[in-house]
Amino acid sequence: MKINAINEYRIEVELESAEMERLGLSFEAMDWSDIETRRALWSVLGLVRERGFLVDPAGKLLIEAGKTGNGVRLCFTALPPRGADVNVTCLKREKKGLALRFASFSDLCAAAAFLPPGNVEAYRRGNDYFLLPGDTYGDTALARAAEFGTVVQTRGPVRPIMEEYCERVELS
Repeated sequence: MKINAINEYRIEVELESAEMERLGLSFEAMDWSDIETRRALWSVLGLVRERGFLVDPAGKLLIEAGKTGNGVRLCFTALPPRGADVNVTCLKREKKGLALRFASFSDLCAAAAFLPPGNVEAYRRGNDYFLLPGDTYGDTALARAAEFGTVVQTRGPVRPIMEEYCERVELS
């Protein structure tokens, strides 16, 4: 199973044929009115959550499926409630389990400029950079910082995970 967080609202999951068979899922028979399809999709969402991705829609959840060469690509999109400010709604969730992921160090530095100095921590794992924004920031500042990367939300505190699996990076 490959999981890709497109943004804070959309997660893409690719399942290979063996994984689909294990779940009792087939693209041709996929139908939301079928209880087995719903169970299989909720199982996939459970696995996505176990790997540290948060799919917790405040409103409705849009599920899209597309056939790939040897499996299926599922897209889960959390639709915000009507009239909600899209940049702020998801970012207001549990701040202690929030990090920003970036593809480059320059993106990380650009995002950090929007947050209060001295209250952010930066980490690196492989080619990914992470920023822990701390607790003293406004939702507007966080939304601007998130434009440079993707928001990663976890059920619990993210700092212990970063300290165990990532290398600390100093921001100048």
